[in-house]
Amino acid sequence: MSAGKKRDQVTFQRGGGDGDEYGNPDSEWDDIEVDGQTLIVWGDLLEQPGRERLASGRPEAARAGTLRVWATPETRSVTAADRAVVRGQVWNIRSIQEVGRRRAELEMVIEAGVAT
Repeated sequence: MSAGKKRDQVTFQRGGGDGDEYGNPDSEWDDIEVDGQTLIVWGDLLEQPGRERLASGRPEAARAGTLRVWATPETRSVTAADRAVVRGQVWNIRSIQEVGRRRAELEMVIEAGVAT
């Protein structure tokens, strides 16, 4: 399988730790590792035009996009609770679905510039 149009290097991260004694999640993020290696794959990021929305009564610049990666056992382990680092920017994963006739790719709806 060739890389095709997948020209963006993607690192996936997962929230670290079990949270504090009150059940609040840790703010630490760790790279997802598979067999001792950081999960880094090639993907295709398609950004959508930016928009602004109100969050807590103040304007917040948000960017959305879609990210396509090859569907492998490793990438299928990524969930919407994880995040992706692409082009030096942290993107929150909002949804993931298999696409294509052979379900050979995963398409992720992602968002940057907003709270996790």
